[in-house]
Amino acid sequence: MADVKHGPDSVPEVDAQSEARLATVDSSVTGETGVQDEVVAAPSWLLPSGVYAVLKWVVLTVMPALAVLVGALGAVWGLPHLDAVVTTINAIALFLGALIGVSAATVKK
Repeated sequence: MADVKHGPDSVPEVDAQSEARLATVDSSVTGETGVQDEVVAAPSWLLPSGVYAVLKWVVLTVMPALAVLVGALGAVWGLPHLDAVVTTINAIALFLGALIGVSAATVKK
């Protein structure tokens, strides 16, 4: 085992992996409770904010409106399998909304 010196003039060595972790995690005391929250930097695989905003608009506004439009005009024009098409649009919107919600919840952690 290596000798570790502790004292006012000694500075502990930090390896690259620990330094990277320290750079991404900031522990701070919040409020009067003394509870520590960890603020973690968002991983690179998360959606950039512009892409997130566009996807959120598409999922929450465009896709439900499209499902209603297809349902209303499909009946007038006699489109086949109309119920299946509308259900598919709504299912895709729900799935993407859940993924976006998970992404937003992960960022807020």
